[in-house]
Amino acid sequence: MGNISYFCIVKHFCHLFWCVWLFFFPLLTNSAKAQPSMQEPVNMDSIEISLLTCDPQDKVYSLYGHTAIRIKNTSGDFDLAVNYGLFSMGKPFFVLRFIFGLTDYEMGIEPYADFEHQYRHNKCGVRQQTLNLTAEEKQEVLNAVTINVLPQNREYRYNYFYNNCTTKARDVLANSIKGKIEYHSQVKNMSFRNLIHLYNNEHKWARLGNDLLLGVKADCIADRSGQQFLPEILHDD
Repeated sequence: MGNISYFCIVKHFCHLFWCVWLFFFPLLTNSAKAQPSMQEPVNMDSIEISLLTCDPQDKVYSLYGHTAIRIKNTSGDFDLAVNYGLFSMGKPFFVLRFIFGLTDYEMGIEPYADFEHQYRHNKCGVRQQTLNLTAEEKQEVLNAVTINVLPQNREYRYNYFYNNCTTKARDVLANSIKGKIEYHSQVKNMSFRNLIHLYNNEHKWARLGNDLLLGVKADCIADRSGQQFLPEILHDD
């Protein structure tokens, strides 16, 4: 399999086109110079930004689910999924780099319809939580996505617990909110290892591999922010 996301298979050939499209689209770059025919600023009342939580699947790379961001213009101009979980198995020494934590992941953008189709095809749910953001906060999200999609910024060094596709999406949203985020869900006193065992307990070989490769640091107790590396916990929070 050539290009896949860590938690889901996506149409990788689409995301390159949409990355370029998004970067030059003035409504998202807040620039009117790239395309003179679109000089009017976007009406933020028509922009909806949502957290997408994709249900786990049985494949090793999808046991824990997946997280993405949906950016939709309700006027019909665009409807996009922002995905921080892309990587290529075709890169040199991919397996060795993955084992030793030296894998680079990539952020990509694709039409939401294509993103959702992958899960519907696999009979897997995608839950959407539309966020109650101010116009200024929405603009901050769009600005962050526009910066992330630049060629020099799309790749990042993946870390299983601290820098994955879920934490990247969370950080974009949380850092765009003006003020303090109040969480009402219950925090469980659990280690990173115990948390992932909730999802791979029925997959013995995957569990053994995780336990061996993640090492003793996985036994550290995860605070609220640490636990949000799992899509389901971020969804609940």
